[in-house]
Amino acid sequence: NARAPEEIRVVRRRLADLVRLGHAQGLHGSILTRQMADVADAAVENCCQRALRDLGLAPVPFAFLAFGSEGRREASLLTDQDNGIIYADPNPEQAVVVADYFARFADRVCGELVRAGWPLCNGGLMASNPEWRMTTSQWGASVKKWSLVGNRDSLKGINVVADHRCSFGDESLCGVLREALHAATQGSQAFYFNLAKAALGYRPPLESLGRWSPERGTATINLKDALTPVVNLARIYALRHGLSLISTPARLRALAEQGGLSKHEVPSLVTTFEFMLRLRVQRHLELAESGGALDDQVLLASLSELDHATLRHALELTDRMQNHLRLDFCQMQA
Repeated sequence: NARAPEEIRVVRRRLADLVRLGHAQGLHGSILTRQMADVADAAVENCCQRALRDLGLAPVPFAFLAFGSEGRREASLLTDQDNGIIYADPNPEQAVVVADYFARFADRVCGELVRAGWPLCNGGLMASNPEWRMTTSQWGASVKKWSLVGNRDSLKGINVVADHRCSFGDESLCGVLREALHAATQGSQAFYFNLAKAALGYRPPLESLGRWSPERGTATINLKDALTPVVNLARIYALRHGLSLISTPARLRALAEQGGLSKHEVPSLVTTFEFMLRLRVQRHLELAESGGALDDQVLLASLSELDHATLRHALELTDRMQNHLRLDFCQMQA
């Protein structure tokens, strides 16, 4: 039976205890974040089932989509809603009625997720926003347009779709969306130039790290800023090579196998990504235990000399990989 949002909220509050146990056992960062994604998926399924019960069965097949770090299963305790809906094209005479049904469905699900402990997305990346709730043909047209325009908003749209997965509903519709993405992004040098140029705007925060010292005062480093360049790099190369994989480590490993990235560099890049992901989870666990507001700012004075050295290696490796990205995608437009 579907649970009320308040019951799910209780489970979400206990999530930190589950993750803390896995962290103490030395689990990889991606395993810890997958545990959290599984709980989020269960909450989405529950809320969708309640909406279907109250609103009636959907008039056409649909999928409730997870985007962003939730789509990649890399979100930590500090996460909000990033979701959307894709549904099959209805008969023209039913279009308005079907659109109204999914508008009500999305409002219901997103509202219940808030009550269950997943806050609304400040950027509006939610199924309750009609920009992220479309038919298969509308999604296909949007993806094609985004690939051609090349501005900030259109590139955001491509990145969102690249990281999507089905969290409830008809998974075959995600295959349709992925095919549209592949068709729109293959063979365009201008598109990859624009995507790479935008990605290179997110530099690894080496300047924030500085030299290790046990007396660093209040200096901090933002771990999300450290992770983002790796996520962007893996996504671009995965798109270029037509990979349907979503998680960052899986993309990197597949690219090494296919020759898209160096087999010598990728193992270290995956290891350092896992380290930074685990460090971010650790930060959130510490704040959750103390009752503080969650953030991604790690106090440098709290890092051991070994962790500081590992983090520096991670950022330096990311910086080198961004140089490869620049050479592979930006030189061709020089």
